[in-house]
Amino acid sequence: MEFLPDDRAIFFKATEGRFTQVSKSLATRFGCQSPDEVIGKSDADFYPPEFAAKTRADEAEVMRTGKTLVGEPERIHWPANGLAWVATTKVLL
Repeated sequence: MEFLPDDRAIFFKATEGRFTQVSKSLATRFGCQSPDEVIGKSDADFYPPEFAAKTRADEAEVMRTGKTLVGEPERIHWPANGLAWVATTKVLL
């Protein structure tokens, strides 16, 4: 499966780290057929423990400080597609 540059993995999470909305692209990268299969789950349901812990720590820091994380390089292991480098932006809403 190939992802195009404009095929963005967009998501929203509740403060406890559970997905509340996800793009179809992200659901596909997680190996799911529908975004509904991702809602209510966390990164720990899809990623190795070390990566899930890092994303949670990054999100906690954004919530604590209110400071946006922009273009942070991350090496992600997509369950449905293997390893890839991405630029992550996290914003407190």
